[in-house]
Amino acid sequence: MKIIFLDVDGVLNCATTKERVRDLLFVEDCKVQLLKELVDETGATIILSSTWRFGFENPEIYPELLEFENKLAQFGLFIEGSTPVDARGYRGKEIDEWLKAHADEVESFVILDDDNDMKPWGSHLVKTSWAKGLQPNHIRAAKKILNERVEIK
Repeated sequence: MKIIFLDVDGVLNCATTKERVRDLLFVEDCKVQLLKELVDETGATIILSSTWRFGFENPEIYPELLEFENKLAQFGLFIEGSTPVDARGYRGKEIDEWLKAHADEVESFVILDDDNDMKPWGSHLVKTSWAKGLQPNHIRAAKKILNERVEIK
């Protein structure tokens, strides 16, 4: 299985995003369309690594996640799971824990995020920026990473 570890803020939205849901920054259709291109061309599964994943455990506190899932569904995209929450908030460790728990299933993976804290998997990071979010060059880089097999230890 090919995996996309997906951050939301700084990936599917950015500094210039106008879309809002309940006064919170939402996602842009053009960036969701880029994500769809990546999923369609690679067959990858989306695992949410963003802080938006807190909505899975607390939907009454984070109703925005339902709106987010509905937006993705409009594009034929679905979130298949989320990374665990590390008390220190270290995303790379959370991704590492998820990978170790699913090592037999993972063929390759990419991390789409605007942060750098991805050790020990920094070579799988396609770093976006808060200024622009997801761009076509990020999709090209992600495809390349997803086409390389990885061994999880």
